[in-house]
Amino acid sequence: MIGKTMDESFIGLEGTSPFQTLDLIHSSRFENIVKALTGQCEWKDVIESDDELKQRLTSQGIENHDTRASIPWDDATLLFISGMKIGLEGQLDVGLSRERFGRFPYGNGSALDYLIEWIRPPKGRDSEFDLVFQSLQHLNNRLPEHLSLGNAGLHMRGWLNVEEVKLLRRNLTGRNWTPAFDEPLDGGCRDVFKHLSAHLRSAEKRTAGLLLRSHN
Repeated sequence: MIGKTMDESFIGLEGTSPFQTLDLIHSSRFENIVKALTGQCEWKDVIESDDELKQRLTSQGIENHDTRASIPWDDATLLFISGMKIGLEGQLDVGLSRERFGRFPYGNGSALDYLIEWIRPPKGRDSEFDLVFQSLQHLNNRLPEHLSLGNAGLHMRGWLNVEEVKLLRRNLTGRNWTPAFDEPLDGGCRDVFKHLSAHLRSAEKRTAGLLLRSHN
């Protein structure tokens, strides 16, 4: 490995806002709304089976939520407000991992982009590596544009449901990947792994999915 160490690379970033965050989501609700907003099921089937969703929309000033057309928000805003865990149940127990994951000192500032670019399959574990790589891609960029970009600078990138969170955590902690020998930050992949794993463990503990958001 070549280049700066991780501690050296983070010098000067203290106090800056995270470029990306991982947020807890209601896994099944988020997935159902994605399906409704991409034509895989009807909105009425989602709303009629979720009293908590009805209450949340009503609390946000949406008096008529029986049809998608009756809700004036764009698709991304509807997905975000409906699918996020809020209050105490939405808090991640990850400590400094939020900042270390959120403002990565390389390239475009995305820790996931760095990990995806610089991990490699260990010898004889190509299929296991493919599972890791696919899960990382889903978390990094899974939403079509109309579900990704919303009002007030909202930018959601990718997400994992509860089972996918568990699968990625298990596969990451196994010997299913290795850093490239020439990765530019000494210990960079291991650092991303450490802080991503903290988010995955917290989400699994709370039986939640994870959503990746970018911030300008």
